[in-house]
Amino acid sequence: MKTSGLSANLPPSLQKEVVQLADQKQQSKPTAADRAATVSAHSQGRAQAKVTLDQQTASFRLAQIAHKYGITSQVKGQLSLEQRASRRERLDAARKQQNLEMIMQQALSYVDDKVPNEDIDPDWLHQFFEMAESIFSTPMQKLWGKILAMQTLRPGSFSLRALSTLKQMTHRDALIFQAACNVTLRDKNEYGGRIFSGFYVLPTWFDLFKKDHGFAINLSKCGLNYPDLLTLFDLNLLYASEIETTELKKGQLIEMEIGSGKIQLQVTKSGYVLTYYKLTQIGNELARLIPAELNMNYLEQFAAVLEPAIHVNMK
Repeated sequence: MKTSGLSANLPPSLQKEVVQLADQKQQSKPTAADRAATVSAHSQGRAQAKVTLDQQTASFRLAQIAHKYGITSQVKGQLSLEQRASRRERLDAARKQQNLEMIMQQALSYVDDKVPNEDIDPDWLHQFFEMAESIFSTPMQKLWGKILAMQTLRPGSFSLRALSTLKQMTHRDALIFQAACNVTLRDKNEYGGRIFSGFYVLPTWFDLFKKDHGFAINLSKCGLNYPDLLTLFDLNLLYASEIETTELKKGQLIEMEIGSGKIQLQVTKSGYVLTYYKLTQIGNELARLIPAELNMNYLEQFAAVLEPAIHVNMK
């Protein structure tokens, strides 16, 4: 039996007790495996607690939704099924009324003291209110209010098809359309906006064996990736296929506009064709709701890509 320097001077009986206590302490000391198991148990406990918390949060949110929309049996006073259905209808009617009042308030903020030349078509107005009552988000209510204001000042500005498309749009869709408007150029000589995607060289006999005939603008770097384009196609705001201009001639001058800015394209070489996506009629109608701001990243790419054949000048 070994003893430490501290207990060497103790009587034999006490030395034995000290050694026994040391052995018990050593045996009770947790091993590395015990510590790992303890940490694992604590981690599992925290993970289980987190899952439970998430489940409670989801349940709480669903309970809030059920209460807000009147789809719950847990109503004070234990109303009957028919009474709960009547309550839900009243809540729905109140929310729709609130939506219309908010949209009307937005419309009043856009109009001035000008006197319209004609009245709004009552059929259009009826359809407008039927669609607008289901618009809940504040950003979309602003757009609907702007439509009502513009239609009041200038009846015929928006078609019912445009309203139907806008009703399908979410706030995210509106942000995608905003990004598209920020890269949409307009030519005075052609109706509608165009998103230029690049250009290519008309092939000649000498160019048959060249690998590269086209040059593309990377729209994804301008906040408009391919899934965004697909969304605009599905909403019928943008034609799904690319369109081509006629062959450009050397010395040709093309003036484009975006918002209050102007861009001038000076063709320096013949034999080139521009490619672009074009806004549909509905897209052009709804684009008037959104104040376009030129995406400078797009302009820089546009100028760099077209430079071999076209000089771009921002006025």
